[in-house]
Amino acid sequence: MATTTPENQTFLEFFPLTLFASVSTLSSLSYAWGFTGTDTGLWIKQVLAIAAISLFVLFSVIYLLKWFKYPELVAKEFNDPVAVNLFGVFFISLLLISGLLRAYNIQLALVLWSVSTLLNFLFSYMVITRWITQQQNPQHALPVWAIPVLGLLDIPLTGYPFQYAVVHEICLIFLAAGILFTLIVVTMIFQRLVFQEGIAATLQPTLLLLSAPFALLFADYEQITGRQDLVAVLLFYMSIVLLILFGRKLLGCLTHLQFTITWWSISFPLAAAVP
Repeated sequence: MATTTPENQTFLEFFPLTLFASVSTLSSLSYAWGFTGTDTGLWIKQVLAIAAISLFVLFSVIYLLKWFKYPELVAKEFNDPVAVNLFGVFFISLLLISGLLRAYNIQLALVLWSVSTLLNFLFSYMVITRWITQQQNPQHALPVWAIPVLGLLDIPLTGYPFQYAVVHEICLIFLAAGILFTLIVVTMIFQRLVFQEGIAATLQPTLLLLSAPFALLFADYEQITGRQDLVAVLLFYMSIVLLILFGRKLLGCLTHLQFTITWWSISFPLAAAVP
């Protein structure tokens, strides 16, 4: 077990999982630019896709080095009731990368999607099982609890374009699970926000994560049905309402909130809200 003193601490000890959020954001923006259908849009999509994949590989290598050198720090993060949810950012990034690779090598993309789907399922199952088998502190019901749910909703988003009946069935299963736990988790977090002590100022940016499940539900529904009907419109506007609600709160706090690493959490919800 590695031990350090303030004099010999390295950046590996403080390398955060939240940096993988930049991969999720770039991947989401790459998808969005692809919908433009223009040559410029397709060129930007490719550049963003390459950047996302490159950052994913780089961050994965660095975090793997952290795991090997400081396994006790990784174990501490994994056993923390709040920090454990951040591991979901890695699995979400892996799912989105599989979607980006589909345009270049569909077989490789399918294998990567299958692996990342399994990892997302195991991670979400572990986290949710921990919630219901161990008594939780209501103060720990923070917006980052939505991250495992986002992983479930990203499975159909990235998997449904594969033209296989079994893949479509798996996507529908995870969409159903995502809808169920979106309602449960968002309710728990809202209850904590209303009836418990307010969250710390440094965590205020994470409030925007609550809008992301509804943005992903809109994208999943539109992709599976091929329609922008009333249900799709309502899901989209639910995400916009939450973005406005919590975005207004953040704008009001900009004058006295110091920039911290938690501001990563505004990027993915904003990218996910792009219709």
